Amino acid sequence: MHIKRLEIRNFKSLKKVAIPFYSDFTAISGPNGCGKSNIIDAIVFVLGISRSKGMRAEKLTDLIFKGDGIEKSHAEVSLILDNDDGMLRFDGDEVEIKRNIKKTDKGYYSYYYINGHPVSLSDLHDTLSVANISSDGYSVVMQGDVTNIIEMSDYRRRRIIDDIAGVAEFDEKKEEALEELEIVKERIEMADIILNEIKDRLNQLKYEKEQALKYKSLKEEKEIYENYMTILELRYLHRRDNILKEELERYESDKDAFSCSISEIKSKLIVLNGASEEINSEISKAGGGKIDVKREIEEISERISKSKGKIEAMEKEIGSIGDRMKKKFIESNRAREEVDEMDEIIKKMAVGLNIFNLERDEMDDELNRIKSKIDKIGAAHAEEIKRLDEIGFEMREKRYEKDESLREEDRILSFSRRRSSEKDGLIGKRSDLSERLEEIENSMEKTLEEIGELRREKNKISGELGDLKERYSSEKLEADMLEGKIDELKEMCAKIEAKIKASEELDAYSKGASFILNAKRSGELRGIYGSVAELGKVDERYSVALEVAAGGRLQHIVTDTDEDATNAISLLKRENMGRATFLPLNRIRKSRISQREPKLNGFIDYTLNLVKYDEKFEDVFGYVFGDTLVFDNLEDARCGMKNSYRMVTLDGELIERSGAMTGGSFKRRLKFSVDRRDELQKISAEIIKREMKLEEVREKLADMREEIERRRDRLTEIERRSYKCEAVLSGFEKEKEDVSKQIGEIERDINQIEEEGRNYSDEMDSLEKKIREIDLEFKELEAKKNELADGIRSSMLPSLTERRDSLIEEVSRLNDKIRGIEDELRERSLNKKHTEERIEELKKELEDGEKDRSMLKNDIEGEKKKIEEMKALVEEKRKIEEEADEKTLKLREKRDAILNEISSLEREELSINKNIEIINTKKESVKEKLDELRERISSFDEKVATMDVPEDLPPKREIEKKIEEFVGEIKSMEPVNMRSIDEYGSVDGRYRDLAEKRDVLNRERDDLLERIGKFDGMKREAFMNTFNGINENFKEIYGGISGGSGELVLEDEEDPFNGGLWIRAMPEGKNVAQRLQAMSGGEKSLIALSLIFSAQKFQPSPFYIFDEVDMFLDGVNAGKVSSMIRSFSSDAQFIVISLRKKMLEGAHGVLGVTLMDGISHITGVRLN
Repeated sequence: MHIKRLEIRNFKSLKKVAIPFYSDFTAISGPNGCGKSNIIDAIVFVLGISRSKGMRAEKLTDLIFKGDGIEKSHAEVSLILDNDDGMLRFDGDEVEIKRNIKKTDKGYYSYYYINGHPVSLSDLHDTLSVANISSDGYSVVMQGDVTNIIEMSDYRRRRIIDDIAGVAEFDEKKEEALEELEIVKERIEMADIILNEIKDRLNQLKYEKEQALKYKSLKEEKEIYENYMTILELRYLHRRDNILKEELERYESDKDAFSCSISEIKSKLIVLNGASEEINSEISKAGGGKIDVKREIEEISERISKSKGKIEAMEKEIGSIGDRMKKKFIESNRAREEVDEMDEIIKKMAVGLNIFNLERDEMDDELNRIKSKIDKIGAAHAEEIKRLDEIGFEMREKRYEKDESLREEDRILSFSRRRSSEKDGLIGKRSDLSERLEEIENSMEKTLEEIGELRREKNKISGELGDLKERYSSEKLEADMLEGKIDELKEMCAKIEAKIKASEELDAYSKGASFILNAKRSGELRGIYGSVAELGKVDERYSVALEVAAGGRLQHIVTDTDEDATNAISLLKRENMGRATFLPLNRIRKSRISQREPKLNGFIDYTLNLVKYDEKFEDVFGYVFGDTLVFDNLEDARCGMKNSYRMVTLDGELIERSGAMTGGSFKRRLKFSVDRRDELQKISAEIIKREMKLEEVREKLADMREEIERRRDRLTEIERRSYKCEAVLSGFEKEKEDVSKQIGEIERDINQIEEEGRNYSDEMDSLEKKIREIDLEFKELEAKKNELADGIRSSMLPSLTERRDSLIEEVSRLNDKIRGIEDELRERSLNKKHTEERIEELKKELEDGEKDRSMLKNDIEGEKKKIEEMKALVEEKRKIEEEADEKTLKLREKRDAILNEISSLEREELSINKNIEIINTKKESVKEKLDELRERISSFDEKVATMDVPEDLPPKREIEKKIEEFVGEIKSMEPVNMRSIDEYGSVDGRYRDLAEKRDVLNRERDDLLERIGKFDGMKREAFMNTFNGINENFKEIYGGISGGSGELVLEDEEDPFNGGLWIRAMPEGKNVAQRLQAMSGGEKSLIALSLIFSAQKFQPSPFYIFDEVDMFLDGVNAGKVSSMIRSFSSDAQFIVISLRKKMLEGAHGVLGVTLMDGISHITGVRLN
């Protein structure tokens, strides 16, 4: 088997191409990037091979061709295998493996096919594995696989041998055996548990079996004494029979009196039914008025709920007003406290101001005295002193001007700080108000959502309530109609029952027939089915005609056999009870009936076709009726006389074949069973059905009333909550307006303060500049003063002048302090005034709040008054409703009384009709009991004969006492498991079977343990056989390629699965084995290729595919590998991608690949 060709469509750089392959050694070559490897990728893709043989694509859709700039939606690769050797189990010389991939909106899909039939990936791998083509083997060696073998760990290298040896299969079998062992262990444990349970059950059943046997014995003894009681009861019933006969005669005498009473009862019933209809009409009218009143009460109740909602909202608003007033009251008290504090401070400052004024006055006096002294001394230095005074005055003026500027600075700074503090307070207040505004808006939004939700719920519930009311009215109407129909059906039922009872009288039978029928009912005679009248049922329309047609044969008695008829006749003779005619089924033959229907007016049918009977009585009724015809009337029947028919009319006229005609008035004595019981059953069933339906409707009405009340209560609650929410929303809107207004005022104040701050900054800059100028001028004056003072320093004048100047400065400072205190006093007085004004504002706001609260209280009182008025109106309406209820109740009581009287009369009528029948029934009941007891006595004859029974039975009390003792002992033992007698043997057998199965499971467990032990040995043996085979191949192949020597070495030979696999190699020309890491790339490649060839030789595949495995080899070694591949190609197909000349020269054929416009093109040549 080999790859015959590869057909590609829209795969990577290959648009549409069919590539044939030679069966031996084919090389593929071309420049880098031309798409050589894409051919191998296509083979990997179609075979579904994974492992390291990646196709250099992040996702499958990247494999779809894009070379010509037009994006394709699908790709398809087909691999055709030459299967003429039949290696793959398919018919035909070729096997096609195909895979396609198609891109969709949601991703992609990919399918595999073999010879056109879809298969799964696992099915494909199973098919290929038959030919040793494995997804994990080395049939395909991609770029990098050679390097991986050298670079992989020793442990992973050993796993290559594991995979080839099929070690995983032994591991799987061992795992399966372990799983089976676990299941067997579980089954053994379960069997032990069940065996223990069964053993416990056996012990229990043993005890129950003994109890059951004792219980059975007691019941048998009890049954003997019960038989004694039956004999005593039989003797009692004989005595009772005589009493009942006397009672029957007494009832017969009352029969005539009862007949007279029936006429009177019927007259009364007509009158009472009329009265009942009139009362029902009045009840219906009263019910309609009651519904209107109830609706009005519901409307008023809704208005009351709305008012309560308003009151609740207003009370909440009063609470809010109270909270605001409380805050304003606290603010007012705090302001008053501030005013009192300011009064105290102003008083203290006034005292301080007086002290400073006194000090200033004292200094002014001292200054005047010093000035006088200076004037006296200064005559000699008048000019200097004058100039000094002028300079001093100027200096004082400058100092005063500077002090004024400094005071102005202080004033501006103080005012600025105060305004800044006010601004901070305003900003804090604005922040608080903004937070409050946000809270209000959030609350309003939530309230609006709640109102919207309530409105939606209200609309929904209102709609549901409307639907419920409509359904309630509909169901109520249905209930009324059902009640009326049930009453009608009950009346019909009573009438039919009366007719049935009347039709079941047995007086019409002859003495002999009556005796035989009673003997049949008592069980004295067997094989008796009944009279012809009893065994047939007719439609009431045809009953008269059929009874006349049957005539005396209605009394004939139907028996099973002629022997049964003979026994009955013998009994009549023996008892001297008259005569009767018998129709034995085994002997009776029906008359021949013509199947031809006469073409006559008024003809209805043959009499036989109008009777219902059991099929086995067909010959009987054929004998009774023959071919008698039924006609509508006598005139129509006369037309058939010429044909000699036997005919009967619906009115009972009879025409015999001979022409004899019988007619006139007709008293019906013996009747067919008119098919009224079925009608009665149907009516009774209909009554039950309608009563059940009525009960369902009443339950529905009750549920609907509750549901309506719940809906109304919910609507009331929604209304209350809606009014409450609207009131709350109104409060929020008012508060939002107030807060927004306050925020606006604060914003204006803050802007004003900021504007003032900018002005103060300009003033401060101007004052600073002015102070600097004054300081310069003051220094110049001070220098002049010092110069003049040096000339007059010898006299006292300088010290006096200095003291004078000092005093002037002190006075100036005091004046500054006085002015400062006076400014502060003015400022504090102004603050006090503002605070007092705020107190007045708060007082007014408190008064307004009190007015609002008073108005709301008045509104609440108004609403409460409305509620009381509406409650009074509700009470009035309820009284009207109660009066209507009372009237309706009285009417119902009156109607019920009439209905009770009607029922009583109807029962009395039925009772009269039933009384005689009851006596007969009682008599028949006694006879049946006697017959039953006789049967029971006869059945116990053999049993009693074997018992030691005294001639005289024990007294009844003694027998009853004994039975009670037995019953007590039996009850004390109950419950008794009677099945335990049989169950004990069954459970014992089950116990033995299960014990035997448990032994079988134990043997299975031992077998599995033995198998598990064998798997480990088989696994090691398979591995070592594979390892030894590959190692021998490696030695041979490596020596042949490299000219050196090499072998594979197990790290742990005792337990090869516990270690890795080493490669020991000594290349040509080297005397010492080298480590793989120390070898050149070419040497490593030769070792890896030798290992791959060794594995392939040990487990041969029909074809091998190599992708540039010679990339690290020099020309000489590439030639050696090429020669080896060529030698191997006689047994297997090789497809090799290579750029090495030596590799290409060794191939039997070469495929060249080029790339043009993004599309790979392929050409081939066969080499000689």
